[in-house]
Amino acid sequence: MPPSVLYSPSNADSPIGRADGDDLPDLDCDCVALLHAYTLIRDPGTRRGLLTLVQAAADREDAAPPHR
Repeated sequence: MPPSVLYSPSNADSPIGRADGDDLPDLDCDCVALLHAYTLIRDPGTRRGLLTLVQAAADREDAAPPHR
């Protein structure tokens, strides 16, 4: 996925949810819905904070022992 989807300010021209979003990898419906909701957050600080929180959670998940 292009980093601009996560880091750029929200705008209506985002490829998320567009029919011609060929620049994006194959995403399931939940992921597309989540990314679309993320693009609706207008405050850059809130967007950055949410992104940082999700990245930290993913790092913890990667470091956790495998689930049984």
